Amino acid sequence: MTSIPAPDLRSADAAMPAPRTIEAAVVAGFTATIASWIVWWLTHLPGLGVPTKFAAAVLTLTLVVALASTARLATAPFRTAVFGGLIAGILNLLILGSVLGEQADSAEAMRSAANRFREGAPSIIMGYLLVTTLAGVIGGGLAASFRAPGADRTSPGRWLARFAIIVVLSFFPLLMIGGAVTGTESGMAVPDAVTSYGAFSALLPMSMMAEPRIFLEHTHRLFGTLVGLNAIALVVFAFRAERRMAPKVLAFVLLFLVITQGIFGAIRVGAVSSGLAAVHGVFAQFVLAFAVVTACKLSVLDRAQAAASQGALDDRTLHAARKGIKITHIAAVALFIQLVFGALGRHLPNGSHAVWTHAGFSVVVVLLTVMAAATLRIATPAHKEGRLLRRVGLALTVLVFLQFVLGFMTLWQVGVGGAEPIPSAEELASARAIDPLEAIITTAHQTIGATLLALVTLGVYWTKRISKARTPIAARA
Repeated sequence: MTSIPAPDLRSADAAMPAPRTIEAAVVAGFTATIASWIVWWLTHLPGLGVPTKFAAAVLTLTLVVALASTARLATAPFRTAVFGGLIAGILNLLILGSVLGEQADSAEAMRSAANRFREGAPSIIMGYLLVTTLAGVIGGGLAASFRAPGADRTSPGRWLARFAIIVVLSFFPLLMIGGAVTGTESGMAVPDAVTSYGAFSALLPMSMMAEPRIFLEHTHRLFGTLVGLNAIALVVFAFRAERRMAPKVLAFVLLFLVITQGIFGAIRVGAVSSGLAAVHGVFAQFVLAFAVVTACKLSVLDRAQAAASQGALDDRTLHAARKGIKITHIAAVALFIQLVFGALGRHLPNGSHAVWTHAGFSVVVVLLTVMAAATLRIATPAHKEGRLLRRVGLALTVLVFLQFVLGFMTLWQVGVGGAEPIPSAEELASARAIDPLEAIITTAHQTIGATLLALVTLGVYWTKRISKARTPIAARA
């Protein structure tokens, strides 16, 4: 009888990494994109005067580090970094567009320069894509040389879980720049809602962004576009790699919410409505919280919790989770109410009542947040779930007191008279000068407020999820 050879499982495994490499490359590419956009924004802030060659060098270094850091977790680190570099290069064309078009320094000049490419634009594009690919090659070499111990090979959904975290992180620069737009009265600096001074948004020339308010409003829109692309990619990723229906639905709803927020922003520019501006700011916080929930559902830890073999936790962690359900829910509601008062105070011209209410209610928010943090800290570090609760509790404790201090600094810097008038595009030349200290304080206050909401949302999700664990076991010493 002729024996049939057993299948070579190692050969089968070797043939499988291609789809996993694509997933890892997507994560690496979007990670590098977000990192490079943040660095680009910081190095191009009007008034800083960062030399062009230095900014280019820092941007390239950022790409290499981001690609290497992500690719070292992959099965095929070199290919992951190279393909990730190409993805980042394509996405970064949205910011490279500021130097691809004809440069104009006034609205009148933009009438003829809008959507017209400068001579040599194709060569610039090809050269930049070559640079990002080379950054991927260098990053891939570093990743292969410094591979993470136990780099991912078999864990289902791990790259999807990582990408969901990247999507959440992409919201924070958007919210930060949105806070700067509000704090500097820049919301009407670009008069048209869909285009930018008649140009396709990515092609607004760098010369126009020498005006700080135009720079802030325009880059806020660009980062909104990036968040939208992240949300689209997450839906495609989830429907490709996720078997469970609930995470797919959450990813799709998140995309719908992101699109809705973008529509609110566009309508707000056309309507010149302070009330709609407040709705736009509050809804952004809600979308962030929903993104956190989506990332939690897509996480490897959630998948492990769903497995029967992962049902046992120590009694202290279970106690912290079950006790923390109510207090984290109450803290989340209080934080959201506080954000509403803050948005009304910042956007309404007669918002002094909302400002005072915001200031007074902050005491309640601090107490509830500290109580929630203390409850989460009861958990032990014996399991991943317990360590997660403890870290969330620690972060809440630190940030809520920092936020409280920033709140008083904001009152000292801005006052309680409500929002300042927002200059239109035609009034920018005569608008009051931007106070950098005021902009930094108010932007930090809003960004940390969003971070607190994200952390409390984590607490809400995981206290409920962990409390469903089957049987408590004795905590390890």
